[in-house]
Amino acid sequence: MRFLTALLLLLQILRVGGKYFPYERVQLSESDVVARANLKFGKTSGQATNSSSNCKTYPGDTDWPSLTDWGNFNDTLGGALIKTVPPAWPCHNGPFGTYDAGKCSSVKSMFSNSSFHMNDPASIMSSWASGSACPPEPSAPCTIDGYPVYVVNATTVKQIQLAVNFARNNNIRFVIKNTGHEFNGKSTGAGSLSVWVHHLKSFEYIPAVTIGNYSGKAARVGTGLQAFDLYPLMNASNITLLSPGGDTVGAYGGYMQGGGHSVISPLFGLGADQPLSMQVVTADGRFVTADPQTNSDLFWAMRGGGGSTFGVMTSAVVKALPVTSFASLSIAFNAGLDTSAISVEAFWEGVRAYFKDILRQAEVNTYGLFVINTPTTSQSFSMSLKMIVPRMTVSELTQFMSPFLSELKALGINASLANSLQHHNSFADYGFHQLTTSGIGDRIGNTRYSSRLFPKENFEPDTLVFNQTFDAIKAVVQAGYQIIGDAVAPTLQSAGYPDNAVNPAWRKAVLHATAIYAFPTNYTAAMIKEQHDRLDSLVRTWRELSPGAGSYLNEADIQEPDWQSSFYGSNYPRLLKVKEKWDPNGVFYATTGVGSEAWEVRASGGLPTQNGRLCRANTGNGTYGV
Repeated sequence: MRFLTALLLLLQILRVGGKYFPYERVQLSESDVVARANLKFGKTSGQATNSSSNCKTYPGDTDWPSLTDWGNFNDTLGGALIKTVPPAWPCHNGPFGTYDAGKCSSVKSMFSNSSFHMNDPASIMSSWASGSACPPEPSAPCTIDGYPVYVVNATTVKQIQLAVNFARNNNIRFVIKNTGHEFNGKSTGAGSLSVWVHHLKSFEYIPAVTIGNYSGKAARVGTGLQAFDLYPLMNASNITLLSPGGDTVGAYGGYMQGGGHSVISPLFGLGADQPLSMQVVTADGRFVTADPQTNSDLFWAMRGGGGSTFGVMTSAVVKALPVTSFASLSIAFNAGLDTSAISVEAFWEGVRAYFKDILRQAEVNTYGLFVINTPTTSQSFSMSLKMIVPRMTVSELTQFMSPFLSELKALGINASLANSLQHHNSFADYGFHQLTTSGIGDRIGNTRYSSRLFPKENFEPDTLVFNQTFDAIKAVVQAGYQIIGDAVAPTLQSAGYPDNAVNPAWRKAVLHATAIYAFPTNYTAAMIKEQHDRLDSLVRTWRELSPGAGSYLNEADIQEPDWQSSFYGSNYPRLLKVKEKWDPNGVFYATTGVGSEAWEVRASGGLPTQNGRLCRANTGNGTYGV
């Protein structure tokens, strides 16, 4: 009996490496493209093709594919090609239709919810990155500038391969969209062909697997799975899967490939630490496996080196983690907002008390999420704080937090926990609780970001650098900006000492601090630039106080100085070599992605948007290049 059990287990282990989801079994073959030059596979990786054009082909160019070409391409896709129509078109009279007051009102009501944009084939969460091409304001213009011209709604690997080949062979900019959460416009681009992987949502639990140095439970996951998809899947298989905090964020696209922090990162590392193998469509149109033994350089790069850069991942085998219980609590206090509010001085001393406690909380793998606002004037402030601690009961958490709570009480801050303490039997249970509380969909806005991964040294209580760091963060809020902080320490130890491309700054970080400003879609370029320059002058102090640290590439300033070092650290030279090997012709472009310094977006308006032609850098007079 033991022999039979062992044999079955071995067969399961051997089966995993060569198994595909049904949508991955539908693949492009040489015979499919033998008579179609614009659909043929590319040369092997590492071989650059000479091109007479310094720019990607753009609508209106003589070599832009004809309507017949696009129609034939759609036929090969089985009808999966979508011509982009901006989602806010009902608010405008123009080429996409006639103004419809009822539909426009509906669009306006949904435009600030992530669910609206994730279900649209081309729309993105931060509309400024598209150049605010078509906002839901009737007085504004409506174009597809900044959006892809066409989108392939991918439901098979073959369709993705066809899209990559068509874009490469016709010298068209290629874009990958999963859910569109990317803050800086990596999932959109003017004059592009996009592949939409949102519907690749298959899942398989694997009771036992051995890949590389890992032996244990795993799961095969489709790229399109989102956080809210995973909660019932975790429960059904009695496992934990590391996933994003935002319930509509795709768990296995740019989030994971760019690092990916989570509530459970203090215990299990980052999203990029979870994959055991990947299935990828590469720049030559081939469908390959990347794991510790096969295409190991690609596997290394795609775990932390950024999304939309090295290939289109269609699925991955990831670690299935043990079920773990959690206790959580929430605290909020403010100054100057109502008659019961505390003084401004006491407010900031309360914030300081929390900052002083961050390292103590990190010792028990706490994940702390806080938001500091100045809602009305410079003399009114608010802070909301949520802490999630694994393997503690509610009573243990109350006792653990008592020193911090006592300090707040001494400041006159009423931080009653009576209605905020929660126990969660599992990470899935915690996720379900969040959905029950707020529903599916995250509130979004037209926002820009700047961030820093602060190391432990900045939060040693009462040191000079601690006081300077506190003052620097405080100054950003006092200037009118919002701070979102993730007190999380995804160390190498918690991650299991992986060999991947995660920014080394993450391994020393105890706080990922993000400064945010939101602005209406009708802001002028000059107004947006003024706000950015003002914020950057403040965040510059953050950088000066944390030399050698960095920023989280998925939640950062698109104009971050020395972004190669800040986003990728010492891994950048190696990442660039992998990029040059696997994508020598620049099929995959993502702003601030590895190798993107070789290109520039010739956008209008002087802002780092995606509403312009993509060209080789330093070959023209573009108004902005990234």
